[in-house]
Amino acid sequence: MTPIADPIIETRGLVMRFGGVEVLRGIDFGIAAGELRCLVGPNGAGKSTFFKCLTGQLKPSAGEIRFKNASIGGLPSMDIARRGIGIKTQVPSLYDGLSAREHVWLAVKRRVATVGGLRKEVPSLVDQVMEDMQITPLANRLVGQLAHGQRQIVELAMVTAAEPDLILLDEPAAGMTHEEVERLAELVLRLRGTRSLIVVEHDMQFIRMIARTVTVLHQGQVLMEDDAETVLRDQRVRDVYLGKREVA
Repeated sequence: MTPIADPIIETRGLVMRFGGVEVLRGIDFGIAAGELRCLVGPNGAGKSTFFKCLTGQLKPSAGEIRFKNASIGGLPSMDIARRGIGIKTQVPSLYDGLSAREHVWLAVKRRVATVGGLRKEVPSLVDQVMEDMQITPLANRLVGQLAHGQRQIVELAMVTAAEPDLILLDEPAAGMTHEEVERLAELVLRLRGTRSLIVVEHDMQFIRMIARTVTVLHQGQVLMEDDAETVLRDQRVRDVYLGKREVA
């Protein structure tokens, strides 16, 4: 792939070691503002470790992570979030005793307080987020009573409510039904262009629905980076991850 002239986030020579084991082996990676990038790879490829380095859960052993031209490698997760990175983890972090609307209200209230907005703006902003994420019918339902896919969308709504410049999604389609995956794909595609997104995912049908560019990790390195169809039909990718039947 052609190097990105002005990436919103990039890594240069990113290395992560655990004892004598090098899990990430000099990863160079970057995406443009407004881009949606999918990150795939077999188990043990380093995807989760890479994600944790980007989000501040791990401090890289070497290399650099830059977001909006500022170094963020090794910063605490809270500081990284304040700089404009929203994180959606695989397991929703929600309060079962609160309604869907209350969750979004908390996220909007936090954002308004951070930017010095007016409290009176919060209700209308909450309504807008819920409408955009198509969860208005769930407004008064307790999150503990929602299906897994609905819970995932509520948490994604909370992430978008903070209006981050970059959203990181860790296996968002995990455990969803086919119908839920289709709805999630529609929402992610609506976010593309207004937000930059990195999606770490195993569900290749979901990848097909949303991806333009895919980065493949293998043994802690970038194996390949290209448009989705080229990647999914590449023999090297078949051999290390997908299997011929899945991409035929």
